[in-house]
Amino acid sequence: MCWQVQRVIDKVRSFLNPSSHYVEIVEYKEHYRKDSEFRNLTMQTVIHDTEDGKDAEITLASAIDHLEPCHWDFIGNLTIVLRAIDGDLFPKKPFATCGRNIRLTPIRDRMKVISNTLRAFCEGGGTSMDVDADIIRILGQKTPVKHWLAVSLEKTIRLQLDL
Repeated sequence: MCWQVQRVIDKVRSFLNPSSHYVEIVEYKEHYRKDSEFRNLTMQTVIHDTEDGKDAEITLASAIDHLEPCHWDFIGNLTIVLRAIDGDLFPKKPFATCGRNIRLTPIRDRMKVISNTLRAFCEGGGTSMDVDADIIRILGQKTPVKHWLAVSLEKTIRLQLDL
């Protein structure tokens, strides 16, 4: 257990201090040769999770390797990892990383409304889409520059939502 906590500490330190280097558990078996028993235990510990709503599994080693402080749910992911180290292998919410459970971002629904609102602003008139009337009011009168900026931002947001 202490070995696994130390890997979490090493991972976080690697982001806080450029001179600190984290070596991934899953990828670099040779690096952990002297700690092979701890590495193997960490590789074999399975967190029973969900991925996009379906039952899934992720190893504790992979979860530690995928902790990213810049991720929107870093604290939630860290909690899942620390609880798994303590033996709780059935988290209440899914482990979310940049390539896993990305639909869970808490602002996704709001960004969809903003995208719809910008599209409604650009197209003018009424719409059946979910829009934010306050944003339409703030945008005010449509000008060529506002139209271009709104179209550009709407496209950027929409493309991110479709990932």
